[in-house]
Amino acid sequence: MTISHERLESLNRVLGNSRFLPQTIPAEKAWAALTVAIEQLSDAGEDLVVPQPNEQDAWRRSWEIYTKLHERQRAREAADPVKILASQQAHAAQELWDSFVSHREALIWEVKHGGLSPVLMEYVGLSPDDLETPDNKETEQWGGRFSGWKIRAHTLSIAIARWKSMSPDEKRLAPLVVTMRRQARAIEALERRVAALEGFSQKDAAA
Repeated sequence: MTISHERLESLNRVLGNSRFLPQTIPAEKAWAALTVAIEQLSDAGEDLVVPQPNEQDAWRRSWEIYTKLHERQRAREAADPVKILASQQAHAAQELWDSFVSHREALIWEVKHGGLSPVLMEYVGLSPDDLETPDNKETEQWGGRFSGWKIRAHTLSIAIARWKSMSPDEKRLAPLVVTMRRQARAIEALERRVAALEGFSQKDAAA
């Protein structure tokens, strides 16, 4: 049996001041409706002490329980989606921060014990700055964390995944690959300079 909140309020106006529940069929039906509503609104395993209908002030005490449960349900239904999203984002950010700290410690350990040389750091996409302290004591704007920590967190996540997946052969060939990458970048930079100079020359000729 389900009854509306408005109907229960109407019954409460009739029975709310009764010290003892009247021994009538309408009162018994009202009591049954109230107890069912309490059961429907309560959480699984929730310990609620609902009085017996023959106890003194049974309706008033049960109505107080129902009111609290009803208000709680309304608050849940009216939860601000913006606040929910903010809470989810904060949880995700904390998980990312925790993994960031863990990855940084693991990579620093590799560096200190000679496993991750400067060349291998470059190979997996790390710069020395990436392993600097993630804390920023100068400002509390980011909760004591520097503003770009999420970018560095992703960088470290990718780097440690690459490092863990590298075979001995790949580690042995990594210096050669790094040298080739550096040469490719140098050539690309030179080509851009040449293109820029040619552009200036064409402008001068046109003038």
